Amino acid sequence: MNIQTQKDLLRLVLGKNLQITTDAIRLISEQSDPKKALENSIQKLEPQEFLLTTTHFTKTQSISEKKIGSLFKTEVSIIQNFTKTPYADNLQTISDFFRARYNHFKKVLSPRTNNTMSLAHAEKAKGEKCSLIGIVSDKRVTKNSVILELEDPTGVLKTITTSPEANTQAESIVLDEVVALEGSMGDDIFFTNNIIQPDLPTGKHMKKLSDSSYAAFLSDIHIGSKKFLRKEFKNLLDWFNSDVESNMQREITDNINYIFIAGDLVDGIGVYPNQKDGLYETDITKQYTEAAKLLSKIPENIEIIICPGNHDYTHLAQPQTPLTKDIAPELNELNNVTMVSNPSLVNIHTSDGGGLNTLLYHGTSIDTIVASDKTFKDGYKHPEIVMLALLKKRHLSPIYSSDLVTSGQDSMVIPSDIDIFHTGHVHSNGAMNYRGVTMLNSGTWQGKTDFQELCGHEPTPGNLPVINMKSREMQLINFYKNEPTRI
Repeated sequence: MNIQTQKDLLRLVLGKNLQITTDAIRLISEQSDPKKALENSIQKLEPQEFLLTTTHFTKTQSISEKKIGSLFKTEVSIIQNFTKTPYADNLQTISDFFRARYNHFKKVLSPRTNNTMSLAHAEKAKGEKCSLIGIVSDKRVTKNSVILELEDPTGVLKTITTSPEANTQAESIVLDEVVALEGSMGDDIFFTNNIIQPDLPTGKHMKKLSDSSYAAFLSDIHIGSKKFLRKEFKNLLDWFNSDVESNMQREITDNINYIFIAGDLVDGIGVYPNQKDGLYETDITKQYTEAAKLLSKIPENIEIIICPGNHDYTHLAQPQTPLTKDIAPELNELNNVTMVSNPSLVNIHTSDGGGLNTLLYHGTSIDTIVASDKTFKDGYKHPEIVMLALLKKRHLSPIYSSDLVTSGQDSMVIPSDIDIFHTGHVHSNGAMNYRGVTMLNSGTWQGKTDFQELCGHEPTPGNLPVINMKSREMQLINFYKNEPTRI
């Protein structure tokens, strides 16, 4: 830690009549050009803001740029990556975390509301039409309404829906997310007639590139499991390397330049009860060695971006740091592999009009979302239902009980400038377009396990989603039938 650099940065901040948190100044001081990183962070401040936090800091790291012949180059840049996990030292740290979440979404929601009041102020404004913004701390569903308890820095207030529209809106609300409510104050309760979620901006067009390059998406390969689909996965590797008979598939194989892997590259050890009985390899380091051997068969001109999942060798709390050299050395040594955190934001093809931003997230929170309300009962079979809900909440894992690192910045906030949202975890393919964003779950390369059957999962193994970045058309290649179909 460079103390002198931090002191210099602090002088610059104070010289501009601003303040900065300890986490932010530490993070900025670690960059290759701290002064420039500070200036970029200051530019992110709203006119009324005076405190710099880690939420104002975006780390952009260029990873690779490769030329193939003289016509084409692949580019991978990490926009958001969590390489260190801070610790929650005490209750105040956790309180600060949720205060930061509230303040972030208040900035998003305030322009969409009228006569917005704090909860303490609203309690004194009986009969007045107004808006509230707060964190949902409790939810109860009655026969004709939904009761939400809101919390903000000024207090706690009970609210109740008063219209069919608000009842429907409240169905998908989960604990700990930040929402805005419109209505009027009664006797010790707020009557809600409309609910506003942070959501993605409207009017955003689907971004398309000029280059007919393809990106492929994988997850949940589970190397080490007896259910690992070795034959199908080797067929996939051959497909990346071979000339195929189908003109449609040749168009893809000739132009595929990026592969995203959204976690659970290996099956790991001790992830669930009696897992050892389902493993052909019980040494996780050897599982990663085999993974490296398999991925090394992918042509080097194809960039591979890998984030961890709950089966990988990293901590369970989100965000999860990238797979390191000490546990997966052979993988880290592959020239075309980039390790990123879970979640992470990655830009590809930057020189082509700014490229496309892919939000890479394993998808562990799908479990807690599905369990939260009957609205999401089909979430394992249709993960796109849950992904859409997360986009509207603008948060990857809003429920506190879903293993969050509650320290520093809220790392699970979904940025607005994304083009592709990629998850895995539930082993079932799903896809949907929403406000310019392509959502997809890339399924699995593992057969159905007894544990999955117990959990009610319905895997769709052996499918490869690919996206043409010029048309933004998605196709699903089934490696059982090897027949591409559009979805």
